[in-house]
Amino acid sequence: MSPELIRILQVALGIGMVIFVHEGGHFLAARLCGVRVEVFSLGFGPKVLGFQRKGTLYQLALVPFGGYVRMAGETDQRDGSPPPPDSLHAKNVPQRFLIYSGGVVMNVIFALVCFPLVYHFGVPAVRPVVGATQPGMPAWFARIPEGTRILKVEGRDVHDFMGIPAEVAIAGSDPVTFEMLYPGESVAREVVLHPKMDETNGFYRVGLAPMGDPDWTVEVEADSVAYAAGLRSGDRIQRVVGAYPGQSPGDALTQHFAQSSPLELEVLRDGQLERITIDPTWTDVASTKRVFGIEPPSNLVRAVRPGPEVEALGLREGDRILTVAGSTILRNSDVLLALHGAAAGALTVEVRRDGELVALHMDAFDPNRAFALFEDIALAQDLESTQVLVRPESAAAQAGLLSGDTVLQLAGSAASTWSDIQTQAAHAAESGQALEFEVQRAGATAPIVLAATAGASRVLDYGFAFRPGTYTFRTKGVAKAITTGAQSSVRMLREAMMTLRQMFRQQISPKNLGGVLTIGKVSYQASSMGWTKLLFFLCMLSVNLAFLNVLPIPLLDGGHLFFLLIEGIKGSPVSERIMGYSQLVGLVLILSLMVYVTYQDILRIL
Repeated sequence: MSPELIRILQVALGIGMVIFVHEGGHFLAARLCGVRVEVFSLGFGPKVLGFQRKGTLYQLALVPFGGYVRMAGETDQRDGSPPPPDSLHAKNVPQRFLIYSGGVVMNVIFALVCFPLVYHFGVPAVRPVVGATQPGMPAWFARIPEGTRILKVEGRDVHDFMGIPAEVAIAGSDPVTFEMLYPGESVAREVVLHPKMDETNGFYRVGLAPMGDPDWTVEVEADSVAYAAGLRSGDRIQRVVGAYPGQSPGDALTQHFAQSSPLELEVLRDGQLERITIDPTWTDVASTKRVFGIEPPSNLVRAVRPGPEVEALGLREGDRILTVAGSTILRNSDVLLALHGAAAGALTVEVRRDGELVALHMDAFDPNRAFALFEDIALAQDLESTQVLVRPESAAAQAGLLSGDTVLQLAGSAASTWSDIQTQAAHAAESGQALEFEVQRAGATAPIVLAATAGASRVLDYGFAFRPGTYTFRTKGVAKAITTGAQSSVRMLREAMMTLRQMFRQQISPKNLGGVLTIGKVSYQASSMGWTKLLFFLCMLSVNLAFLNVLPIPLLDGGHLFFLLIEGIKGSPVSERIMGYSQLVGLVLILSLMVYVTYQDILRIL
């Protein structure tokens, strides 16, 4: 049996176990209260297989999205006659409350039992250590250095970096307090960051990213150009030859990859330094989508961070950088190349500001401080421009387009913004038709007309990647595992509640909701990291299932509990008419939610 099939079976059994635990809670509570259970089903729809025992049909149904327990008298119309003693409606309000809350209680118990097991045996986690900070985001403005360890967020201990974005998102626009240990320091410091809405993802972020392997250890693909060049898994990169002062190996590689040239590395292997040169190859991306291989220039100043160099230069947010020391700027990496190559003394940067050409001057530029100046500038794509950045080996490059060309017309239609280019290019790529570009090229006296047909997307492959910054988080002692597990259960219940609250406040977009496809994908990824990671995810799923079911929505457990509270207060059941209408509304809400989250799942996959 293949490893992929084994993981699929593990996921199916794991999710089935969570559903079984929930329905088992209803079953046990019903039996405890003397209610006869007619059907115990995992899944909905027609029976696939099952057996009868002591008056209960135990079955596996065709549609594996949940399950149910059908109790005697649950669906019977009440005509005023006394119900049978073993039916649901023969029981008093507290007993029925226990029955309907049994699933939620069992889901919470499942998490309280399994979380300590996970923490006792050890669960894979991402080290809560900061790698890069996203330019223009709060963490970047705060100058949080690479290698900073995050100890606490809002007073709660952090063991896994992947939990930090959720803590920030549920805080919304409120400031978030971090306890951080900076590299080389022995005393933690308190850092307060004000999250910023990420319109693309639909939630608030601070721009922190996890650090990979602290020793810059690589994994090398077999039969790759890196392997052929002599690089091996486990090698630790010490230096990227040609890197600028102050750059980490990760930053230097990012800078180098934009140049599409051979890569020279110094690596440590078995205590010995080795120098390796990798000549990359172009590889087609495994996708049916056809592209032209063009993108807008990344020379729009999204933000500037206060610093002596950037203040002396006078660069502002909203400037469009045209040239640096005479070199044309089309991408982020062009800025650093131009700054590093500039002569000491006067530096001139040409920008377009409010529609006018402005020359900025720095009289005492030091090339050794080029990286410091570069780090204080956050660039973004200029979507108001019709200039194109052409990827090497792309369909556009093969047709003769050059980076820096300004598109005047596409297929005879004028182009005034990047949106015009994107719309026309997408239509031509889908139809497979050639697209005619009329461009103005620097130094040319007249427009140039070129025709290109979209082709496969191509990437430059170096054949290696850094190992992720993962470790095994394990508590010391059973008592610590129990307390940490209980804290995790409470934290996840709180996160679920706060997420719903922030959605109502429009500080988290509903498009972040995930359905069956997302659950399957994430659980499959978790299973590939070992049984403890899969069990950890199932605990999260169980807690979220408990929270979802306790919401006062008709047809869900919470809806039944809500009507039981009303019955307890008024002394009589809610009328059949109101119950019928409410269940219809609940059904519409649940089906609408299922359709919406499935749609979002499909969008994420595409």
